[in-house]
Amino acid sequence: MSQKFESPKASKQLSTHRFKCSCAPSSEPYACASAFQWLLHANKMAPFDFQKNRRVYLNLLGVENNISGSELQIEKDITRTFPQQAIFQQRAGEGQQSLSRVLLAFSKYDNTIGYVQGMNFIVGSLLMHCSEEVTFWLFVALIEDYEMRDIYMPGLPGLYKHIAILEHLMERHLPALYAHFGEQSVQVEMYASNWIFSLYSNVVPTAQMNTFFDNFYLHGWAFFYRFTLTLLRILQPKVLELDDLSEIIDMVKTPMQQKNFHRDDPGDRGAENFS
Repeated sequence: MSQKFESPKASKQLSTHRFKCSCAPSSEPYACASAFQWLLHANKMAPFDFQKNRRVYLNLLGVENNISGSELQIEKDITRTFPQQAIFQQRAGEGQQSLSRVLLAFSKYDNTIGYVQGMNFIVGSLLMHCSEEVTFWLFVALIEDYEMRDIYMPGLPGLYKHIAILEHLMERHLPALYAHFGEQSVQVEMYASNWIFSLYSNVVPTAQMNTFFDNFYLHGWAFFYRFTLTLLRILQPKVLELDDLSEIIDMVKTPMQQKNFHRDDPGDRGAENFS
């Protein structure tokens, strides 16, 4: 018989797993040094009241008779989230339970948007660096303070806003690639929607996502745009040789670990060249 996910109500004990990252430790047991800095940026350098925020998180998990409507989709997506990572491989194991609880708690916290695919990879990436309570509030900060709520709203207004900005930046900074995409009927949303929905968390190797988060929590979408343009600039020579739409999309959307990028290629090297 397959194991079932515990309901949040039934789960009295939160995960005690240690973070699966190679970051330096912080002065607090609930986050590595990187995640502790993300908290500071998300809180505008104000102290994070762990006990108070933990109680709010636990209250969300303990709310009775409050079904968000996202439970079934979340359970389906849990097993699809980073299946290559040991922390998430065991069916209904500690990692999958933590991921499920954070996503369910958020779907109750903001039931207007509930759960949308892509959130699972962001939350899974954060869980590798901090406790699930901290993961929850870091994700809330992305939604409320980093303009991600509009991305997941009905009608996806935020998604189309970022697509329009990326298209404008490509025309300005990568005119040859922009023209080639136009000739081949390649639209930005065909390859960038996933990047926006997941903040690259299912594209960038998990061991390097801390560098992405370091920059995103500090600089926000300005960094996302620089990152995307740098990635496209790196791919441009190969993409310009292709004249088939499906081959172009496959080339651009291939996960970075399959492109043999180094840590400093898309995120650090040359990112400041675009403004």
